[in-house]
Amino acid sequence: MHVRRDWHVLPPTTAALVAFLGSGCAADPSLEDGDAATETSTTGDDTGTSTPAVGSTDGGESSTGGRSETTASVDDTTAADTEDTEDSGGFIPEMDLGDFPAGVCFGVSDIGHLSTVYASATPTMPECNPEPAPCGGDVVGTWTIDSHCGFESLSNFFAAECPSSTMTFVASALTGTQTLGEDGSFSLDGDLTLDLDLQIDTNTCYGVGCGQFGDLLTMQDNNIEAACVDEQDSADCDCAMTITNTLEREGSFEVEGDMITLTTEAGTADPAPYCVSGEHLTIWEVLNETQPYPEVGCDAPEDCQEILGDAHDEWFCLQ
Repeated sequence: MHVRRDWHVLPPTTAALVAFLGSGCAADPSLEDGDAATETSTTGDDTGTSTPAVGSTDGGESSTGGRSETTASVDDTTAADTEDTEDSGGFIPEMDLGDFPAGVCFGVSDIGHLSTVYASATPTMPECNPEPAPCGGDVVGTWTIDSHCGFESLSNFFAAECPSSTMTFVASALTGTQTLGEDGSFSLDGDLTLDLDLQIDTNTCYGVGCGQFGDLLTMQDNNIEAACVDEQDSADCDCAMTITNTLEREGSFEVEGDMITLTTEAGTADPAPYCVSGEHLTIWEVLNETQPYPEVGCDAPEDCQEILGDAHDEWFCLQ
């Protein structure tokens, strides 16, 4: 199947939790993974729209629209597969649609690029530019991550459900090594840590206290850690969030002009612009965010666009 490297940064089970809290349902810290998504699948929005009853899917893939064909596995119980998934290359994990049931709309928006600068010799921390400037070149060799940039463009994960909230990029750490062989093989080992700060009125937006909100974010076992405390003289809750990803991949690569395409058993990534200059290789990967709409049912991506308009660059209908 074809797999994109797009990352909606907010881990999928957290996305389900945010949608669950936004639905107005009472939040219960004792909820098991997946319970939140089950609640949201039957909750309508303010206009009375509700997600239709979901049956088992044919083939377990999502119906897609937009720029490429993206698929996501769905199990026989009609919830999206949340088992560990493989990625098709680069440091941006593939899109995992989490615990949502079939027949739900997802919108995907391009927000920029993750620029990763590799070094073939001693790292020198060169300047990083998130705007692609492809120039091609010989990519064969062993490359160590030297610097990166682009996560500064992340928008607030919680804005749709809580417009008064603010989320600030604090820092990111990206380490690892990528080997591109003369035989067209590649291997990648790396670690990503992303630190964010969230200011949010949890009582007004979700009807839960600050501490409980932090517990709910962390309890989902979705590689996010959150420490939330009440702000003095303010209704806001201050949450320090850390998202982590560890990547180990191998597969093949192809170069055409100034674009490189990585393929693993999971699928083929979208071609990424690259440039080799001196002892440095820079690869630019599209950085995307995904917004679930559990209250909007669909049979095809066109249904999502008809109901929700052009709010996103691409629509997916989980089938």
